Amino acid sequence: MHPDLACLDLAERRKAFPRALRVSGPLGSVQVRLYLERIRPAVVGSRKRDPSAAGAPDGAKVG
Repeated sequence: MHPDLACLDLAERRKAFPRALRVSGPLGSVQVRLYLERIRPAVVGSRKRDPSAAGAPDGAKVG
């Protein structure tokens, strides 16, 4: 799972955690949600992007 609330929502809807952990019955995800909400500002925009490589295969320079 990505550190994203949308991914958590999807995993909860699909009941992915109990299935992945082989647990019968529901699992609480409150602590995971609180963690993701706390780190969200640090995660958003954390990827470095090279604008000169945008759209080029394998990061090759364009132009």
